[in-house]
Amino acid sequence: MKKTLAAFGFLALTVAPLSARQMIEDWAVDHFKPFGLWESICDHRERGGSTQRRCYIRYVDGYAPHPKFGASFAFVTPEDGGLRFEFGFEPGTEFAADGFTLRRMDGSAWSHDTGKCEGGNNCIFEGEDAALLAAELSGAADLVFTFTDRHGRSWMREWAGAQFAAALADFTAASAERGLL
Repeated sequence: MKKTLAAFGFLALTVAPLSARQMIEDWAVDHFKPFGLWESICDHRERGGSTQRRCYIRYVDGYAPHPKFGASFAFVTPEDGGLRFEFGFEPGTEFAADGFTLRRMDGSAWSHDTGKCEGGNNCIFEGEDAALLAAELSGAADLVFTFTDRHGRSWMREWAGAQFAAALADFTAASAERGLL
């Protein structure tokens, strides 16, 4: 658990723009429920005499230990009446052809063009794309990532979507309860 939290903290500091970085200790968690790989979380903090609240779904995949640490993450947040997915990968990640794939239970697949990812390692889905991704993951599709990390090691990581529907339902209810949807 400590390693997962350390990995999350490291990723939060390295992938967020400086203006968006927030000290982890500023936020107090008031809702946390794990659903397989996925976690539904809400937290809050006091700023300028008001309370700021946020809810999100996250998964942090620490796939390689120190000293050649490697991790990737997914965050799902509410945005403009829908969802926003953000997938982050270590700097220097090189995806294989079809290296960001959604694999359905019937064996069919959909692949994302990783060339459209910011800097090659920060992939964002919004609007209809995010709604489609949420529907597919809720239908128990899996995400499969095939890549070479910055140390030249090859990886194939599979993120099971089996519990995503439950995480999404909990996230939606918790967000609505806090007036975030």
